[in-house]
Amino acid sequence: LQNRSQVTEILDLFTTWVMPPVAGGDRLNLVDTDLDGLSSLILIYTDPETLGLPIVESNLAIYDPIPDQPDRYRLAYDFNLATGREATNISVLQVVDMTGDGRLDITFLEQSCGVNTCTSSFHVLVRDGTGYRDAVQTPINIATAHSIDVVTDSTGDGVPDISVLGGAFATVGAEPQREFRWLFSVSGGTVREVSMEGLPTDWMVWHL
Repeated sequence: LQNRSQVTEILDLFTTWVMPPVAGGDRLNLVDTDLDGLSSLILIYTDPETLGLPIVESNLAIYDPIPDQPDRYRLAYDFNLATGREATNISVLQVVDMTGDGRLDITFLEQSCGVNTCTSSFHVLVRDGTGYRDAVQTPINIATAHSIDVVTDSTGDGVPDISVLGGAFATVGAEPQREFRWLFSVSGGTVREVSMEGLPTDWMVWHL
């Protein structure tokens, strides 16, 4: 890939390589993150040998057009390089302006699974000079996450928020649990938890 600098060469490589997506439609995304008419290439790498396993080794990388050379691309972000570890089960959720700066931010999750429970970690990539940085500084890890919404402005601050249901563990011996609804919003360039609300449950709960 590093020897293929033209966008057409990169596209040909990734559309012909047998690399099923971790989540439907999340293998390759062309997105104009700067809204300047030039598209960035967001790629999900997947190790084919790990497909079908609870842990699917994968990675997310972003290639941006080189200034004044829109037909040539350069690596602007690599999740594994940025975190110093190998990611698992990555999928892009939404590309939308989460910060209100007029640019599109890349919201994605990484999922890790144990024997009975899968935990999702959320990330929001925002522009940082010529590259990207993760606006999630305090890790967001939610077990059995579902009903994920990253396009609705629930707080009324003019930008979308991250709303997630989950928190229940399916591990044997975890005992009766209740789910929660989390709400996260970007403030000052950083994703912060706004609220955590317990949802109704059919189990009797003793409050001490």
